[in-house]
Amino acid sequence: MPFGVKYYSNELIKALKKSDAKIIHAAGYNTMSPLMALFGKKKNQKVIITLGSSKSSSILRKYFEKIYFLMLKTMQHKISYFVALSKFEKKEFSKSFPKNKFAIIPIAHEYKKNQKTIKRKKQVVSVGRLVKNKGFTHTINAFFELTKLDPEFKLIIIGEGDNRSDFEEQVKTLNLTNKVTFTGNIPYKKHYKLINYLKESAAFVFLSSYESQGVVVEEAICAGTPAIVTKGNAIEEFAKANLAYAFKQKDSKKIAEKIIEISKNPTTFTPKQKDIDNCYLIKNWKEVTVATELIYNKLLK
Repeated sequence: MPFGVKYYSNELIKALKKSDAKIIHAAGYNTMSPLMALFGKKKNQKVIITLGSSKSSSILRKYFEKIYFLMLKTMQHKISYFVALSKFEKKEFSKSFPKNKFAIIPIAHEYKKNQKTIKRKKQVVSVGRLVKNKGFTHTINAFFELTKLDPEFKLIIIGEGDNRSDFEEQVKTLNLTNKVTFTGNIPYKKHYKLINYLKESAAFVFLSSYESQGVVVEEAICAGTPAIVTKGNAIEEFAKANLAYAFKQKDSKKIAEKIIEISKNPTTFTPKQKDIDNCYLIKNWKEVTVATELIYNKLLK
């Protein structure tokens, strides 16, 4: 089932009930995908749920999340296996669901090894949905502190979302309008533009409150860009793998000082290929496919 079905579909449930599939694999915690898989499941079918969890950014969605979780917990006897995107996510969800029903398979990421870097600008880049829980308020505050240390720096914010106007107002209030650029979304067919922004920036900053994996962090790392992330969720694992630097969201001055340190000696802080190769969170499609097939074969025995 597609990742992130947002609405209830009786037609989809009917289609599942008619299906002769031995396994239904649904993806997207906090979406309708897993629930509809469970509603459409027949007795002889197995259900696997890839969690891909994220925290809600609105009061309504937070309320729905609690109801959703109770429904999923009530129906957990129908779930054959859970797939977590990281050790962090597995630890969080195995508090409520059986530990022996979990596998860790991150979202695949294709990248070219040993990519050539280009000359770094006095520029910081951040990528993500422009909603409160992605931490852009803290990124802008850290950038404000950075401009006190070096006023030549610029900030590029890539993405779109419900709170864009709030962040633009924050930038205006801090008198940073001439130093911050909001690009909006970059379409996938022009993905190379995002990679170029990463490669030419002194640092990538992503201060999200909650991530179950953090694919945007992987892209920055694989582009050779020093990454600064938040403590307390899955993206901190990149720091533990020597691929990023982790701070608390409100450590604005410390983050600014780190960016200055990185910009003065970029080669020292460029992620090392051996560390990328050894990071369990960074997998290609072949590796992810093999890991998924192992679960399917296990359930079909």
